[in-house]
Amino acid sequence: MVRGGPLELEPDEIERRVEVRMNRQRLLTGPDRPQLWAIIDEAALRRVMGGPEVRRAQLRHLERSAHGRTTLQILPFGIGPHPGTTGPFIVLGFPEATEVDVVYMETIGREPVGGQARGGEAVQDRLRSPARSAQMTREIC
Repeated sequence: MVRGGPLELEPDEIERRVEVRMNRQRLLTGPDRPQLWAIIDEAALRRVMGGPEVRRAQLRHLERSAHGRTTLQILPFGIGPHPGTTGPFIVLGFPEATEVDVVYMETIGREPVGGQARGGEAVQDRLRSPARSAQMTREIC
């Protein structure tokens, strides 16, 4: 996926980006993981990456992670345009009332973009409503 992106990257940069994603995955699947609520566009589930065996393993992994501190929802094709069509984003919320929530976006450029989450939480709320419920998402995966 990293190799097929919009930038031509050197092999060491591809390896670094894969390593970052794998470390993030370990954090999100470990016993002390943070709460995660993911709203995934149906297109991400339908795009074939790596062949049938890889896809089956990915779907099993999603299904296993959809318990406890992780909530998954699929945003169906049928809803048409939505606030998430501009690209993926992450709202990082913090338990302390004095901490400001932050929106994080990976961009086409080399560096991520971040800022206060004022608009990000509203967009996230607008995406939750039309998305399939967590139960329906588990049934699809």
